[in-house]
Amino acid sequence: MPHLTVNGVTFPGEANSFAESPEFIGDVTGRSQSGALVESRTTRKRRWSVRSVFLQAAEAEAWRTMLEGGGHQWSLSGNAISSKGVGPQAGGTFSFATMGAPAGNLGCISVGAGASVAWNLASVMGPGWTPTSGYTVAVYRQNSTTLGDTATGFFRYLVTGSVTWTVGTPNPGSLTQYQDGTSGSFAVGRWLEMSSAGVLSLFGEGDAAGANFAHNYAMLTALPFALPSGWQSSLVSFTDTRRLAGLPWISQTPRVVLGGDAIPDANGVSVCARVTVLEQRNVVLGGAHRNNARVLTVDFIEV
Repeated sequence: MPHLTVNGVTFPGEANSFAESPEFIGDVTGRSQSGALVESRTTRKRRWSVRSVFLQAAEAEAWRTMLEGGGHQWSLSGNAISSKGVGPQAGGTFSFATMGAPAGNLGCISVGAGASVAWNLASVMGPGWTPTSGYTVAVYRQNSTTLGDTATGFFRYLVTGSVTWTVGTPNPGSLTQYQDGTSGSFAVGRWLEMSSAGVLSLFGEGDAAGANFAHNYAMLTALPFALPSGWQSSLVSFTDTRRLAGLPWISQTPRVVLGGDAIPDANGVSVCARVTVLEQRNVVLGGAHRNNARVLTVDFIEV
């Protein structure tokens, strides 16, 4: 196992920079008239600090955003409101279902044939965010056996990129698609849409041209950055493990899960992370000079 992970992704920490310190709650001490020590400590929590190695600007920004809990999550189990309070746009047509949801999840939404549900992300994904600056969307979708699927259950879909499209475009150019952890062209553009205005929509649309079927969706996540190389498989493995254990499938933003050999907790520990320093350096990375290489100094605070 890696030394340190955040949401399952190996954190590129600088060697020997990771340190733990205690945080004692109610840690007030005094003296009685006899001189005996009197203290009111009630419990102990932990804090950690770490520095990253030199990172290129795009990867450093992706790390900063994930560490600080950027993005939104919707369980779609009993409600369609994100972990940060963003609900669907008016006019969407969907219903809640309690059967057939992925293992470890309590429920899902069902979007009827030809119907849709949408969330406006334009003003809630962070300062200056637009779809063309990058995003990642992950969702579980129950495919219809009528369309020749090989399974009747839910499939994991993940898309990442910086392009926009209108639903009905099967495989938008420059959009990286994954189904159950495998990359390929899976026609996600027939039922998923990211508009130029930053509106994310799910449709009751089939995998074949012109085919409309009701579909169930569960556990939707939208992150305001495109995944750096190598993150996808780690996130999928991490989310599956937690889902099957009945734990939040990534984490409830703005928290993240700290894990790895450096953390004794079997399922990791939920933390709030703060990037306290973001240094910029002139260095050579990947054989090229970078005048905006970055080093992150991060504090993790146990929830």
